[in-house]
Amino acid sequence: MWAVKWSFVGLLITTLLQAVVVVVSGSVALLADTIHNLGDSLTAIPLAIAFALARRKPSKRFSYGYGTNPLTASFTRSVSAICGLWSPPRLLAFLQ
Repeated sequence: MWAVKWSFVGLLITTLLQAVVVVVSGSVALLADTIHNLGDSLTAIPLAIAFALARRKPSKRFSYGYGTNPLTASFTRSVSAICGLWSPPRLLAFLQ
């Protein structure tokens, strides 16, 4: 959890500093990188939630506990990344 928190904070600080430079310089390429860094930092949120749930005690419904939640979050992130890779070529083909 410590690494996820500091990863989020570090990427968020980088994003904010880049946003300032984007406003000053007007660079579109840096704007794209800023949006990319913001997306990278926001992926830490579901992972942090999954780690927090994994610490919960076993219940009647989950008799072995919630230890697989980080795996579920990682799987969900992987699926969203694959969808992100799949959609831009389709969008470009649609726009032509």
